[in-house]
Amino acid sequence: MGVFTAIAAAAAVGSAMSQRRQARATSRAYAAQQRQADIANARERRAAVRNARVARASIESQAATTGIMGSSSVSAATSNVSTATNENISFLDQNINLMAQASRANQQAARAAGQATMFQTIGALSEKLEGRVPKARGKG
Repeated sequence: MGVFTAIAAAAAVGSAMSQRRQARATSRAYAAQQRQADIANARERRAAVRNARVARASIESQAATTGIMGSSSVSAATSNVSTATNENISFLDQNINLMAQASRANQQAARAAGQATMFQTIGALSEKLEGRVPKARGKG
């Protein structure tokens, strides 16, 4: 094996290792983005629950001051607040699930891209080496 062949082989190995590190770094970045989205979702959920509590307290306070506590309109109003809160939380849950799916898909894509580039490098190296490797001589 000549010097240039050894250099090409070393470069291919270095390239493959760098591509693998890049894929791992990309996966870590996607995981960090997913954690950020999870934190934002938790904050939004807490805000939705807090707003619902404030709205229910406001309805009950107004009902108590006007003397209609326990009426069907108060029950309907507090029920509407609960329904809206549940819908908002359901939307947040769906959104976080979609973001998690996108993050997993991006991680898989990064790994696949790294592997594809590695195999391209190996293929290119094998093409370069093909003409330099002596052919076996058979008896015949």
